[in-house]
Amino acid sequence: MNKTKNNFNSVAWCYDFLSSITFGNKIRKSQIILLNQLKNNDRVLIIGGGTGWIINELFKLKKTVTIDYLEISKAMLSKAKSITPVYPDVVVNFIHGDENSIGEMAAYDIVIACYFFDQFQPIRLEYIISKLVGALKLGGKLLVADFNLSSTSPTNHKVLVKIMYLFFHITCRIEVKRLIKFQEVLEDFHLIQEDSFSTCNGLMLSEVYSK
Repeated sequence: MNKTKNNFNSVAWCYDFLSSITFGNKIRKSQIILLNQLKNNDRVLIIGGGTGWIINELFKLKKTVTIDYLEISKAMLSKAKSITPVYPDVVVNFIHGDENSIGEMAAYDIVIACYFFDQFQPIRLEYIISKLVGALKLGGKLLVADFNLSSTSPTNHKVLVKIMYLFFHITCRIEVKRLIKFQEVLEDFHLIQEDSFSTCNGLMLSEVYSK
């Protein structure tokens, strides 16, 4: 078992398969819907992107962008590298590390954090978001997709999320055992919510925030 918290090395080999048999293509769709926010010549940070399939979706946009792909799991990063083709209009920098690996002078047009915030305790999450917001240019956008539960959520959604957290707490030592409302942490940074999309009967939420 990994000794490092929030490290998905142990499940990198089967992560996409587990996602597909549990949610079909809904998790991917909840992220792809956000990618229309990208423009030519954007500098993009993807943090916690996992196996890297989203990079190929960015290629399909046929835009000239530079991507910093930041991932703490060496196994996930290796898999992302292995499936990423060479594409002349897209530069991808693969970076092994966490939020502290973001350069002090970094300035991104887009930060993508999908199914990432749901791993952390509020205090750690506040620090992570402060690093991401600090790395955003004025007018830059934070693109977020994640699970969403409320008091009116169907029981099967609540049970599914509970099982999922138990599994990843055991296998990847994620810090939390339940879904927290990361939006409440985001509110402290005075970002402007520009758009919100709900999928899978409200279980997944895709959101666009601007600085």
